[in-house]
Amino acid sequence: MKISFYKGNIRIEIKKIRERASAGYRTAVFDRRKWLIVIAVLTFVSIASWFFYFRQGLTLSYNDARSHVDVARRVVDSLQPGAAQIGSVWLPLFHVLEIPLIWNNFLWHTGIAGSIISMVAFVLGGIYVVKIGLKLKFDMRTIILILGVYILNPNLIFMQTTPMTESLLLFLAIASSYYIIDWVESYSVKSLIFSAFFTFLATLTRYDGWFYMLFAAGVIGFVSLRKKGYKFLEGNLILFGTLAGFGVALWFLWNQVIFGHALYFLNGEFSAKAQQDAIFLTGRLLTKGNLFYSVFVYFEAVKYNLGTWASILAIAGSILLITTKEYSLNTKAAIAVLFAPLFFNILSLLSGNSVLYLPELPPYTWFNDRYGLMMLPASIILIGFLANKRKIVGILAAAVILMETTSLYLGNNIITIQDGVRGASGQFLDDAGTWLTSNAKSGLIMVAASSSDSLLFRSGFNLTRFITEGAKVYWQTSIKDPTVYATWVVMHKGDLVYKNLKENQSFLNNFHLVYYDSFSYIYERNNVKLPAIRAEELP
Repeated sequence: MKISFYKGNIRIEIKKIRERASAGYRTAVFDRRKWLIVIAVLTFVSIASWFFYFRQGLTLSYNDARSHVDVARRVVDSLQPGAAQIGSVWLPLFHVLEIPLIWNNFLWHTGIAGSIISMVAFVLGGIYVVKIGLKLKFDMRTIILILGVYILNPNLIFMQTTPMTESLLLFLAIASSYYIIDWVESYSVKSLIFSAFFTFLATLTRYDGWFYMLFAAGVIGFVSLRKKGYKFLEGNLILFGTLAGFGVALWFLWNQVIFGHALYFLNGEFSAKAQQDAIFLTGRLLTKGNLFYSVFVYFEAVKYNLGTWASILAIAGSILLITTKEYSLNTKAAIAVLFAPLFFNILSLLSGNSVLYLPELPPYTWFNDRYGLMMLPASIILIGFLANKRKIVGILAAAVILMETTSLYLGNNIITIQDGVRGASGQFLDDAGTWLTSNAKSGLIMVAASSSDSLLFRSGFNLTRFITEGAKVYWQTSIKDPTVYATWVVMHKGDLVYKNLKENQSFLNNFHLVYYDSFSYIYERNNVKLPAIRAEELP
């Protein structure tokens, strides 16, 4: 018999326990053997899928995946190596974690130095999915179901094989949410500190983590106020905010010390804002200022990433969770932390700070489609809650999700792969990089890493061959007179090399065009007197 106290009255919950027992439910209990099985299954799926996609050449299909390993590599291999090469735009945790492995050429060129971080995060994320299910008193069938939804999601399976940051952020958000749910039950300072720690790491992984921190702080404040009043709220928010927000403070400090402006990551020439502003000028930032379209686009991205049936089941689960009396309002608020990506991505699309293209919507291509994957943890828990209520629902959920997943694989309709192979996230630079490999056997190459980092990676050259924005001494000299250091110049229309050299007489008179494709132009320094570069020979 379970007895709880509420406002001085004893409430006996025998009826609720009997109802669950008569329906065949029994809260799952995990011993060491079961945990070892979970870890073994997650590890096997992670490694097997990496081999599968690596053999197909897909683990580095994203331009950003190549950039993520190059950023870390520049710390140890560039014309001006050092910690400053981590840069100002992408948050640093993923690249810092790569550094112990990135010095090895094999681990760099294969991308393993970054993929292994995503794969470990995938395994840890699955463990915390199970822990949340246990904390919410799911039965064994439901635990198996939610773990299956996590393991079988084809977009997560692919992304965790790549040197991309999504898998790491998903793990950190799931872990932080688990400790918030635990804190709501126990009000343990230890749980609050663990949640703050994982949130701190999330704020150093992706900017989504900043919004998650604010969302989590709001939930902690709400629960604290309901529980014990303002003083309790104040103490918990100070404890959580100080620890969780330390990463944000460090990033402001980093930008101030290294780049001379605390907000350089937000307003600098390499920032996401600068990129979205350029897209806006082309008329392709269609969600900006349009709330309805922003909501529609993001929900479509979620559907593509989770599958139609999984999305429908998650919506049904959310309705049931809101109306149920099985969980307290405080527990529901803690679960709601998993919905932070929904609000973050819609607001980002609405404000024009993010762009997301889907193949069935203008401009009919793929770009950043993986953003919809961030709703997977919330959907898993909602599906689990729905299945835990009725046995037949769990069986049907397992069946339709398995069929849909099989259909996505057999139909080659995994949107995160399509984005990397056919979309704007993974095109333009391979041919030019291959040409450099075969022809630029010696000499320094001037190129804008901010927009052509994938080309640097594809060339296979050590990064000491490249004059990029991070090599400030070489870069600043070369944008005035490229003949001082550069033997080769690579540019595309609108990049920093093009902007600085398109009217530079030293460049125009001393280099000649040797290669071009639909995106990249490559020039070689003259060995003999040649005519100046003509306007039609520029991008």
